[in-house]
Amino acid sequence: MSAFGENLRKYRIQAGYRSAKAFAEDLGISITQYRNYETKGSEPKFNMLIKMADKLGITVDTLLGHAKTVSKDDWLLTIQKALKDRDLEIVNQSDTDIMIRIPTLNLTASLPKNILENILQTAREHAVDDQIYNDILKELKDTILAYALTTKMEALPPKAKKTLEKFGYVNSK
Repeated sequence: MSAFGENLRKYRIQAGYRSAKAFAEDLGISITQYRNYETKGSEPKFNMLIKMADKLGITVDTLLGHAKTVSKDDWLLTIQKALKDRDLEIVNQSDTDIMIRIPTLNLTASLPKNILENILQTAREHAVDDQIYNDILKELKDTILAYALTTKMEALPPKAKKTLEKFGYVNSK
């Protein structure tokens, strides 16, 4: 794998794309062509480089490996993309907390930033392939839902409380 291919894969995953196929579709190219860029050493034309960098939220220089530092807030962009893909959204943030809205439940909860940072760091360190990364991000959603629901127990209908209890998220005894 070329340095460009490694960077492409790394930043695709950081941007929250679940798979190479999803990113290829977003770029409007075949999965075969995309895989050639990521694993076979093929190099895209400049206009495709620009499109890739734009979709990944990075510069072409960064994608090509000319930038040494990654923005401190990259993790937040990754979390935003991951949450959006899972029907959750960040509505506000402070230095210590992030306010997340769950539209399907009409529920908002505040989560400590360090919890989200730790989950994302774990995802980056242990995601040897797309499936593992997706599993970790699914776990992120489950963690957020469980945390949000358990901090709002008094607002939940009895049936929801019983379901949370059944799956071990809360213990009312």
